Amino acid sequence: MSLFDLTGKVAIVTGSSRGIGRAIAVRMAEQGARVVIASRKQEACQAVVDEITSAHGDGRAIAVAASISSKEALRHRNHRLISCRRVCLTPPLAAVV
Repeated sequence: MSLFDLTGKVAIVTGSSRGIGRAIAVRMAEQGARVVIASRKQEACQAVVDEITSAHGDGRAIAVAASISSKEALRHRNHRLISCRRVCLTPPLAAVV
């Protein structure tokens, strides 16, 4: 039995290529969310996507490399998410589109 259901939701988890961020992203995927794995290195993000895909199937996770310290990198990430996943960004993320 699930404590909560995230089916139909999209979670953008920064720092999710390892540690606590990775654990949060994996658990959110387990609860039905589509998860954006966001961290500085694409290869590290892709490894987590591969793990989630293996456990939960295609389309459950996407890797987007971006440094949260760079406004330009965040803009790029947000535009990519909007164009490929039809993500609706709400504040504060909408402020960097």
